[in-house]
Amino acid sequence: MKSHIDKRVTIALCLIIFTLSGTGFAMNIFKNDFEQQWPELSQDVEKLNEYTKVHSVEMRNMKVEGLDLEGVIFSGSTFSEIEWENIDASKSSLTKVTFRKCKFIGGSWKNGTLTDVTFEGCDFIDTSFSRGVMNNVHFKDCKIERTGIAYLTGSRVEFDGCAWNTGAGGDSSCEFIFKNSSLSGISFSKMENNVPLLIENSRLNEINFYGSHFSTVTLRHVKQGEGGVKFNNITAETVTFENVDMTNGTAIARSHVKSVIINGGKFGTTFDDSIIGTVHVRDTELYYMEFSEVKLPKVTISNSKLYDTGLYDGFIEEFSVYNSEFNIIDGENFKADIVVWDNVTLDGKIDLSNAQINDFRPSRIKRGPKLNLITDRSNISF
Repeated sequence: MKSHIDKRVTIALCLIIFTLSGTGFAMNIFKNDFEQQWPELSQDVEKLNEYTKVHSVEMRNMKVEGLDLEGVIFSGSTFSEIEWENIDASKSSLTKVTFRKCKFIGGSWKNGTLTDVTFEGCDFIDTSFSRGVMNNVHFKDCKIERTGIAYLTGSRVEFDGCAWNTGAGGDSSCEFIFKNSSLSGISFSKMENNVPLLIENSRLNEINFYGSHFSTVTLRHVKQGEGGVKFNNITAETVTFENVDMTNGTAIARSHVKSVIINGGKFGTTFDDSIIGTVHVRDTELYYMEFSEVKLPKVTISNSKLYDTGLYDGFIEEFSVYNSEFNIIDGENFKADIVVWDNVTLDGKIDLSNAQINDFRPSRIKRGPKLNLITDRSNISF
């Protein structure tokens, strides 16, 4: 008997809610306290901050448009499926905040302080998060268009599963980490404070790191689009390319790097006018690798294939190649102190005319079927 009464009460309540839905009552009873007060609080940032300083707020399924929220404070808050359009939230303070499936269209979040903030499945269009402090900020599965996240200070900013097309992240002094992401048309020039950079399982197209100062740079399982990836005029302790596919205009020119490591995959670059301590290559296919017009102390290559290699007008103090193949060398006027080539195959046009090597140590040299070896005016012989 009691269960029948409960059912009748439930049905009656549903009929009342349905009847009153035109007045907005039905929607409001599902809103939390903050959502009900939001229309009033959003008009006065001081009152809004008085509320959020003592409440961890939650807001869902709403469009927020054209508001002045400069200096807003949110702590321990969650925003789900909110469309933030043309909002001025500059100088905001966000701590342990989660934005889930939100849209940021236009607007400014400049000069803010973001600590332990997560953007999950969000879209950004023509928005600015520049000139702020970011500590442990995580962009997860986000789409970012024409958006600046630059001139930052702080600790770590991580992008995972994101697509960032056109924007800037440079002039920053915090660590950037990119995983499983696609970056196109982004400037990371003039990074400061010798921060590390990690890019993993990602695609890069038209990316510029000009004039940046890194501690370490690591690119792992990275593919390059049609546009170049430029590390010109940088400084770094170590630059590592591991199992990458990057042969369309990568450059490390006019740079100061203690060690360049290339391990696996396909790669090609130029070192024009750079000061590089050591170059180590192994298990790699090198395309259009340019050791020309540069002075390098030590280059070691093993178990690799080299296609269209430039050595012309270059100088390498110690050039060691083991168990590898050269197909086409442009090496006119190449100079070296010590060259050790062991178990090396030469094929195609190998032009070493006027090459001058003080100590040449070839052993187990193999001749390919299309070898055209040119050593005119050089002091070497095979």
